[in-house]
Amino acid sequence: MNILGNSSFCVDPIFIMGNYCNNLLICNFYYPNYSITNNTTKLYRIQTKRNSLWKRTFYFDSHKYYFDSVIVGVGTEEIVEEVIEGNYKRFRWNEIRHDVTEEQKQAIGKLPFKMVKRCKAVMRQIICFSEEKGRLCDVLGAWVKIMKPTRADWLSVLKELKNMDHPLYLEVAEHALLEESFEPNLRDYTKLIHYYSKESQLDAAENIFTAMKQRGFICDQVILTTMVHMYSKAGHLDRAEEYFEEIKLLGEPLDKRSYGSMIMTYIRAGMPEKGESLLEEMDAQEIYAGSEVYKALLRAYSKIGNAEGAQRVFDAIQMAGIIPDDKH
Repeated sequence: MNILGNSSFCVDPIFIMGNYCNNLLICNFYYPNYSITNNTTKLYRIQTKRNSLWKRTFYFDSHKYYFDSVIVGVGTEEIVEEVIEGNYKRFRWNEIRHDVTEEQKQAIGKLPFKMVKRCKAVMRQIICFSEEKGRLCDVLGAWVKIMKPTRADWLSVLKELKNMDHPLYLEVAEHALLEESFEPNLRDYTKLIHYYSKESQLDAAENIFTAMKQRGFICDQVILTTMVHMYSKAGHLDRAEEYFEEIKLLGEPLDKRSYGSMIMTYIRAGMPEKGESLLEEMDAQEIYAGSEVYKALLRAYSKIGNAEGAQRVFDAIQMAGIIPDDKH
C-alpha cells in the first residue's frame, strides 16, 4: 500500500487500513463487504449471512488527527487497535498473542476462571504492559470506552491486582477514581490513602486527599482519622494534631478510633501525659479505648520511670476490665 501522507495508521490485512493526507482520510479495503462514501468518510459493512450481527456504523472525521477505536470482528474473536496521535506516544491494544514472557503467561493463566471476559481482557493488557506500548491511562481509557466496565468490573480488576501484589495496582486504582464508570465514593479514597500510608508515601496520600476534596467529596471522621494515623506513625505530631482538630470541627462525637489514633500519636512523641488526658476525656464520655492503647500508655510511663503515671494507667486498665499481659 502506498503511503500518501506523513501521518498514518495501519493494522493487519484483516483490519481497516487508512492514511491521513491533506485533511482527507482515504481508506482502502481488502474485502468487498465494505463500502465508502465521500465527505466525512462513512464506513459500513454490507450485511451478509456471516456478518449479520454487525450493524454498528463507524465514522472517521477527516479533520482530526485523533482516531477513535475501531473494532473489527474476525470470526468470533474481538480484536481492538487504538492509535492516538498528538504529543504522546502511540499505543495499540490488541489481543495478547505474541511476545509474552513465560512469567506473563503464568500470571495470565492464574486469572480467576469466573472472572468476566472484559476484566480478563484488561488484566492481560496490564500484565503484559510496558512503557513502550504507551501510557497505562490510555489503555484503561480505551477499555472504558470499548468494553463499558461497571463498578463491579473495576473492583474485580483491582482486587486481583492487589492479590497479585502487582506494581501497577496503585496506578490503576488512582485512574479508577477519575472514571465515572467506577462510581468512586469516599471509602475508595480512604482505602487508597491507607495503602499509601502503609507504604510511608505521605506525599502521595496527601495528593489523593487533596484531589478528593477538589472533586467535591466531604471529609468524614473515618478518612480524617486515617490521616491522623498516618502522620502518627510517621512521627509528624503537628500534622496529626491538625487533622485531629478537623475531626473536632465536624461537630460529631469522636469515636474510640479517632481518640486512639491521637493518643498513640502523643505516646510516639514521648508525651504520655497528653495521651492520658485524652484517655480521661474518653472515660468522661463513657468511650473506652482498645486494650492496645492502654497497654501502650502503660509502657510509655514505665519506660520513662514515671511510677505514678504507670499506676494510674494500671488502675484504668483494671477498671476497663482489661487483663494485663506478662510484659506489664
